[in-house]
Amino acid sequence: MIQKYEIAKLYDTINNDDFLDLTLQAYILCLIEKEGDSVLIEDLKEANELISKNICLSVNGLLKIENSAAIAVGFYKYFKTELNFTENNIFESYHNLYLHVAKFLKAEGYASKKEDISRELLTLLIIRFSKNGFLFVHYIDQLEEFDKINPKSRKRIYEFVNAYGNALTEIKAKTEVLYSDLTRLFELTESEATYNSNQYYLLEGLREFTIKKTEQAIVLFEYSCNCNIESGKIITALTAYLYEIHGEIFLSTIAQPYLANDLVAECIFYGLSMVKGIEHVGALSYLKLYESNKDNEVLIVALSKMLLNLISNEIKYNKKEEIDKACFERLENILVNYGALPAIKIIDQMAFIKGHENYKTHLLLTLIDQSYFNMKEFLRVIENVYWRLDDLKSFKQVLTAIADKEPFRDLGKNFKNFINKCDKKELDWTIIELVTDNKSSRRELGNSIFNANRLQSDYMLDYDLLSLAPLTQYKLWVGLCQNIGEPRNYLIALLPLLNSNSETVRESFISKLEELTQDYAGHITKALDDYSHIYKRPEVLERVTKYRDEFFRINADCKEGIAELNPYETQYRLLREFNKLHNRNFSRTIEKGAKENSFLSMIGKTVKLGKGGGWKFPGREGVKKLGHIQTGMVLPRSLFIYPEEYNIQCGIEQRTDWEEEQFDLIIQLIANE
Repeated sequence: MIQKYEIAKLYDTINNDDFLDLTLQAYILCLIEKEGDSVLIEDLKEANELISKNICLSVNGLLKIENSAAIAVGFYKYFKTELNFTENNIFESYHNLYLHVAKFLKAEGYASKKEDISRELLTLLIIRFSKNGFLFVHYIDQLEEFDKINPKSRKRIYEFVNAYGNALTEIKAKTEVLYSDLTRLFELTESEATYNSNQYYLLEGLREFTIKKTEQAIVLFEYSCNCNIESGKIITALTAYLYEIHGEIFLSTIAQPYLANDLVAECIFYGLSMVKGIEHVGALSYLKLYESNKDNEVLIVALSKMLLNLISNEIKYNKKEEIDKACFERLENILVNYGALPAIKIIDQMAFIKGHENYKTHLLLTLIDQSYFNMKEFLRVIENVYWRLDDLKSFKQVLTAIADKEPFRDLGKNFKNFINKCDKKELDWTIIELVTDNKSSRRELGNSIFNANRLQSDYMLDYDLLSLAPLTQYKLWVGLCQNIGEPRNYLIALLPLLNSNSETVRESFISKLEELTQDYAGHITKALDDYSHIYKRPEVLERVTKYRDEFFRINADCKEGIAELNPYETQYRLLREFNKLHNRNFSRTIEKGAKENSFLSMIGKTVKLGKGGGWKFPGREGVKKLGHIQTGMVLPRSLFIYPEEYNIQCGIEQRTDWEEEQFDLIIQLIANE
């Protein structure tokens, strides 16, 4: 039975077994004649030989491909004869054979196996070329030239790199040649992407190379260190793999002489930050390395990654908690003393560490306290932390610190993912605490979280507002009414206060409702009417409605008959021009947003514009006529009458800290009830 050999051994096995070789060639010929992998077992007399060797499977009377590597060997041997191919020192000819087979596989029915067969075939070709003692230098030159000419079409490069990684353990080359090839291939596949799938194959190839050919890997490591920084990726990868094999012996004997060179030491430390399963002795060694190099700013990012790797290490040993504490203390020192660059790296990687909520929170608070902290650079990495950290207490502490440092920013919208997964009751209590805070920046934060949490206009706080102290109830409606937005969005949450046991709270809130009708008229009374079941006090609606009608009778209705006071009459031309300009700009904005962000952009490939104007969906009869898209917003009346004064007044209310003395009268009124 054939085991799952590397393709080089598989080639030798097939080549040395004449009967298996002939049977495989017969099967390849059937595949070519059938134009796909649906070959009947009865069409191949020796089918049982392929089934017994795990090359094929028997499925409902059909012979199906199981071992893609064996089939790749078969195709190679078949097309080698068919194309009169002779192994030589020009890899371009090998690649042409590969392209011929790949084109054949693409044209025929090998949908489920063609990628595997193609990859295995190219791996085999690289191994065969290398075993003859030939070098890839000229072919890599061609790849580099090809990349310059066709920078957007890199499939050829990626196919070769992936196969080279697979073949690395079997490639026959001198250390300096292997170093040169790897360095250039790493450069060719360099990318700013978080996950570089193409370099993954090279790294995995290096891992296998290190395991199977450890002595050669050590020689390659030493050669790379002597070649300095050009081989950074090679040094980093080999450090991780050799440390996992030899442990502290590698670090103290093989790597130690090269730590005097900062550029090489940085690569070695990055490699140590990739090691898994570090024991207590290794952890102490890491801390010792940090202490020896902590004053070197060149190495500080790599050292911080080593510390983070120790924390994320899942191996449990007796003093793991002490080691973790020591690591967090050193990370805090880096945040305080080494500026923004290492800080971003630390917080970004910290997001992936499990547990340690208190330490994480402390690091974030330390970061925010630094003079270099700014939201533009750091808000994204802090968001990433709370993608994985489910701790509302930590969230409140950190966002409060940010709001105090850079006040009046709409922070809530940046943390919607965290807000949506919070326990609603706990989150609503956090909102109440923030909205009733004396500091204006925290009240703004509370309103921002409220807006981010509010998925619909009739949002209700999941908390018994009537159980709050009367002064807190008063502060709640005052703070939440400072919300920028339509009153309906926040008033619904406050309606239970109309049943407060405190007359001061009730009357002050009703007075606020009356005041709001001056700017929002029927929108306030409609909200009270629609949600009267919450407070069940019809006299409140009656009172507010009466106030609204009286206010507009005195201040607005009297002007209706005077054309000179009607802007529509006196400024019609300006209004008309404004409407034209607004509609044009609004349409342009909507069109741009639709192209970049809309749901239609995601399904656009399946939607056709039908004759007659409209959308035609596949599989449906007729054309759906285009409708109108309309939107509206409620703006306060005062904004149009006294725009500057209104903005200044709102700004002062929102951005003024409360003093306890301001509430002396309210406290006294409550006490006298």
